[in-house]
Amino acid sequence: MPLQPDDTRPADFAEDRRRVIDDLSALALASPGELAPSHFRFGRMSRRDWQHWAYKHVDCHLRQLGV
Repeated sequence: MPLQPDDTRPADFAEDRRRVIDDLSALALASPGELAPSHFRFGRMSRRDWQHWAYKHVDCHLRQLGV
């Protein structure tokens, strides 16, 4: 899968970790109007849907890493 414009290659663990934490915090605190109304694959999503998706997505990656 090609990198997207805002993606980074793993290089600086501290910076990557900070970005993930900042992005998840922003998602957790976002008002409904701040989030995209739909996901390119899943269609229309509410704030709760986005938060649930983020939880499942991050959980999957952490399990892959054995965390």
